[in-house]
Amino acid sequence: MNCLAYWPAPPLNPEPLSPPPPRNPRPGSTAYAENRRFLEQQRSRLGWIEKLRPMALQALLLRWAAPGERRRVVETASGLRLFVDPFNHLGRNILLHDAYEPDMADVMSARLQPG
Repeated sequence: MNCLAYWPAPPLNPEPLSPPPPRNPRPGSTAYAENRRFLEQQRSRLGWIEKLRPMALQALLLRWAAPGERRRVVETASGLRLFVDPFNHLGRNILLHDAYEPDMADVMSARLQPG
């Protein structure tokens, strides 16, 4: 079994993370935007770990590099609040596109009626 991993060098002077915002903010607060910034900081600082293979090594390094709770509540453009991890497929799409499968969401909102 071949266990080679691509190991890119981390940035020489990574910026320190700001203190984490509350995990479960109250509706209407600015904490959703703070949560989004916090998650984007984590992705920019630790995104290189996602390129590692095998996945078990990736998961181990993510637990080591970001030992605290990585997930936060963010609000999408449609007002949906989700508890996302920036290092999985759903969280990555929410942070990059502000929605998960925006084309499907548009079709569903056009076809479904209230009630």
